[in-house]
Amino acid sequence: MTYNCLYCTSNVYMTSEEIFGKNREIRQPGVDVMRENNPEMQALFATMRSIGTGILAAALDKVQREKEEDPSAGIFVAKLDVPAIDIGGQSYAFYGARVLGKTAAGNQPFVTPHRHLIGDEPYLFREGTGEMNFGRVSESGDAVVWNKPVVVNVGDEFLIRQGEVHSFRNLGNESVDFFFSCPESHLQDHSETNPKGDRYIVKDLKNGVPPHFNG
Repeated sequence: MTYNCLYCTSNVYMTSEEIFGKNREIRQPGVDVMRENNPEMQALFATMRSIGTGILAAALDKVQREKEEDPSAGIFVAKLDVPAIDIGGQSYAFYGARVLGKTAAGNQPFVTPHRHLIGDEPYLFREGTGEMNFGRVSESGDAVVWNKPVVVNVGDEFLIRQGEVHSFRNLGNESVDFFFSCPESHLQDHSETNPKGDRYIVKDLKNGVPPHFNG
């Protein structure tokens, strides 16, 4: 199933008008992306569907063997040898992500909650199960308001909207691998020394990590 996720929110970095555009339609989670007829995003999903799971696993196995974990996201990320697609002046490359299982020693079984302010981000799950968590930064800018988790099954696709807080959690004991596509800036933390980075970690905000993660 394909999900289109979006929450309209004001935030401390940009106004909702700046993020979404004056005439951008607001859609609720669970709306089928296919109805949008967005050829650019559909090209990203089509490319991810065409990549074999063996390629995904091999790339992530190599990264894990070399212990090249993304320290901010808390997961393993491997750039795939697939031509990038230009969307809106940004180069969307293709990646694999691995979220370790609950029983793996010393790991966190979820993607550190974060958001991006420029550009949507498609996910495609080809194996494993878990849950996607979506939310928004409160108007005061000091907390995250989470929606009800969405169960993830094999074959599910999600289009994460710019400005939307998101985190995948692995509910099993085995690793879960998935595809995603994004500009390089989505993998760089925003900071004073790296203002071009477009990954905003929210874990230090109130409820920055979904409360049920600790249950």
